[in-house]
Amino acid sequence: MVEHLRDIPYDPSNNSSFSLWVNHRNTFSGIIDKDRSLTVNALSQVVQNTLDEGPVVFKEQFRTPGHMPVLIAAEKLLDQRHGQSEFSIALAEMASIYPPISICEMLDDESGLALLKEEAQVCKETRTGLCRGFRGS
Repeated sequence: MVEHLRDIPYDPSNNSSFSLWVNHRNTFSGIIDKDRSLTVNALSQVVQNTLDEGPVVFKEQFRTPGHMPVLIAAEKLLDQRHGQSEFSIALAEMASIYPPISICEMLDDESGLALLKEEAQVCKETRTGLCRGFRGS
């Protein structure tokens, strides 16, 4: 959304989707689930307003640094980059839903590597979906 408005130019050569980390201004710490929910829902509304060419008042709603990253997908999505952001937006497009997507990567506490069996069990217990990207050679 910031890139769309050209307020802060995005440099795609760094191969990172991360731009700003924000919290909604009405959160306390921004860490607890309730705070993150408020932030992600407000971000979703900002994206929708941007797509609808409506008013966007980003700085009045959010503060930085925060705990929710605003991610920017590569313009050509998976044809350009095989990252979580591009995968998420591609899935949204295939499902014909608008693209504010909240993603979560579960990491092992000790190694910092992505969980495999454990995340599948969590998804089974919570009845949520699990998507794994494929990184081709």
